[in-house]
Amino acid sequence: MVQGQKNTCYATDTIADQSTFKWASNVKLMFHECWSEKKDNSGHSSFEEIVELSSYLNNGKIYLIHQNPDISKQEYEKWCENNSSILVARDLTEIKIN
Repeated sequence: MVQGQKNTCYATDTIADQSTFKWASNVKLMFHECWSEKKDNSGHSSFEEIVELSSYLNNGKIYLIHQNPDISKQEYEKWCENNSSILVARDLTEIKIN
């Protein structure tokens, strides 16, 4: 790893914060909480906010973690259909970092 280069960023049980996305601008993989589709006052991150802030990432992929158990994986995947850089994390998935 080149000094200063970051491969991953893990942000769970948190709000969608601009400073986190700026810090992670050059990561290959970001694992970020996604609790709801639309922004609310729950103190958790929404898909809407993640999409908005994803513009800070330079070609990195975002895996949605810390998902709301009241929302199905299929619903999360539907949200991601038009966002090739945002994916739904699933248990036992193996991800290679090149």
